[in-house]
Amino acid sequence: MTLERWWKRVPSRTLLFVQLFAVLMSPWFDGSVLGSWILGALSAGVLGTAMWMVRRSAIEIRAVMAFSAVGVVCYAGYVWTGHALLGAVGSAGFALAFFAAALSLIDYMMGDERATRDELWAAGATFMLFVEAYAWVFVLCQLWQPDAFLAPGGAHRPLVWIELLFLSATNFSATRRRCSRSKSWKWAPLPSSTTSAAGKAHSEPFGAIV
Repeated sequence: MTLERWWKRVPSRTLLFVQLFAVLMSPWFDGSVLGSWILGALSAGVLGTAMWMVRRSAIEIRAVMAFSAVGVVCYAGYVWTGHALLGAVGSAGFALAFFAAALSLIDYMMGDERATRDELWAAGATFMLFVEAYAWVFVLCQLWQPDAFLAPGGAHRPLVWIELLFLSATNFSATRRRCSRSKSWKWAPLPSSTTSAAGKAHSEPFGAIV
């Protein structure tokens, strides 16, 4: 099977792989102007591929590519100059572009009553598009309020892109177990052993939603 045929049969699979590749490359490219251009170009390529794949109209494709172009230019300008307004405009442009692409993929998957192999891969690609969209929303929030998120270990510093992406993915995929009897959320204490000043172990309740 040739590469072109492999791409045309299941384009959503290639889209998902490109997204995962961009995530893996983020720690090496984040924080520099060149890295911002490279990641921005990858993001624009992902968005353009998603819109082409679902065969949207030319106006919709141009709108998404315009949003992504604003994101690439303005956010790279923010990394270069440190001007918060450029970062806010760039992150907003990226967020709008990713949300639009994700909604287009949902429309593509819901277009018929038969789930194809490509649509199954498109579900994973849609999840990644939403994760990246919310990560850019988090970037915007952090620029607006620098202490919006707490860094690991309680350090007072802004979260980098890969940390915001991880936060977005964990929150977007979070689930809670519903209590089977009451059909409502239940706060249940979980024992946690600590050591007192006398050296004796005792338990203190910590709450958890079950």
